[in-house]
Amino acid sequence: MVLPNTEQEVVLKVKQGDVLPVPIGSVSWWFNNGDSDLTIVFLGETSKALIPGQFTYFFLSGVIGVIGGFSTELTSKVYDLDKDEVQKLTKSQTGVLIVKLDETQTLPKPHMDMTKKLVYNIDAACTQNVVENAGLVKTLTEKGFPFIGEVGLSVIRVKLEPGAIKAPSYPATTTIQLIYIARGSGSIEIVGLNGERALDAQVKAGELLVVPQFYVVAKIAGEEGMES
Repeated sequence: MVLPNTEQEVVLKVKQGDVLPVPIGSVSWWFNNGDSDLTIVFLGETSKALIPGQFTYFFLSGVIGVIGGFSTELTSKVYDLDKDEVQKLTKSQTGVLIVKLDETQTLPKPHMDMTKKLVYNIDAACTQNVVENAGLVKTLTEKGFPFIGEVGLSVIRVKLEPGAIKAPSYPATTTIQLIYIARGSGSIEIVGLNGERALDAQVKAGELLVVPQFYVVAKIAGEEGMES
């Protein structure tokens, strides 16, 4: 990833439970070098995006990359490349968004010092609230992880044992909650300030819910528990 207003690329090692803020204007690539599927959940503010409600992103190179839209002559002069190198930069990668790399392709090694600074593992965070045989709650804010303040987000991890309930609650700030069900299943009830129930639904892993400001949420874990 290359952060805004910087020239150096930092390669970060990520694993299950990691939280990685990506500031607006960052350039990044993501690679799964493991032997199992990798699921990444991207969350962010999109009200001011090019298309509201969708992330605005673009590709630097490849068949739909912005660099390829410029003339070969201009790109050659700007980046000090010959015509063959420009052709390779703009046309050699025919895949879009998700591609399968050749097994002989080498990638730079992670910078572990920067990983410690820019990545935070919520699974390893101190637990604020633990109830035996019921579950736990962990909170990650700018106080514990300053870098997350750059994207204006905070994270709350809730793990409920089978049949456990997280009592009705809401954040004491004017924030919108995004609840992603990471594992298990259960039910969620959401109630508005007028006392009317806005949602009463069964949820399962992979589903995402949006909770408006000041709405109150309660969760009940199913037979296999629930993590969000």
